[in-house]
Amino acid sequence: MTVNKVWLLICCCCIICCCTLLAGCKSASRPEHRVAARSLEGNWVCSDVLSQLAQEKSIRHLKDYPPYTELIFMQDSSVLLALNGQVDMITLSYAHRHGGDALQVSDLDGNEEAYITIVNDSTLALSNSFSSDTWRYVRASAPGAPPNGSGGIPEVFPALLNQALISGTYTVKNAAKPYRVIFRSNGYIAYSTEFTQYALCYNGSCNTYSHDDLIYLSNNQQGDFYGWKMQDSTLTIYSLLPVSMPDEMTEYKFDKPVLVLEKS
Repeated sequence: MTVNKVWLLICCCCIICCCTLLAGCKSASRPEHRVAARSLEGNWVCSDVLSQLAQEKSIRHLKDYPPYTELIFMQDSSVLLALNGQVDMITLSYAHRHGGDALQVSDLDGNEEAYITIVNDSTLALSNSFSSDTWRYVRASAPGAPPNGSGGIPEVFPALLNQALISGTYTVKNAAKPYRVIFRSNGYIAYSTEFTQYALCYNGSCNTYSHDDLIYLSNNQQGDFYGWKMQDSTLTIYSLLPVSMPDEMTEYKFDKPVLVLEKS
């Protein structure tokens, strides 16, 4: 091999090594490339809270509650709709944290509030900046879930909440003649003579109305709040009694049973 060929071979190797090192440095300094490469678009629900709900059969009696029950990522994974009884639109920034890819959630003033870490392609972990709490989120879908009006992306947590707590087929036991009704997971009630839709109340204004579980029942756009309690296979729906508290807002307590339903 001639001297010129040897020098040419050495130069080529050096160029390849330099390009590799530069690419590695660029990738390490811009973790957003790795984050963006993974498609986060779609719905993610808090699996921890759904597991608790399935055990407790109650919303108000949960020991821990996540900052968001559902995360909805838009197409470019940089805008997040965070839901917890209301919709917060958040612009995310990228970060590299604890050796993994993460998305930083900031408040309106730019202060960091939480980090969303990508555990794997089907699991995210949200951790608060001000506590040691960490919540797991998994990809989810709920066929027939009504749209939340946010860019046409359906909100699926309410349907999964219904599945975990009360959806199913029941017999109305306290009617003059018992009859069958179905509480569907999409919030509709079939075969009922009184109500056509329902919505379990979670977080938001529910916390100021009552210390017990509330449900909104409606028929032809007219509706009202009621109390509900699941014990074994019996779902009881109560009317609410307003109780005036000194120097505080009016609270509502369970009054009389309106419906007593036995799950099939």
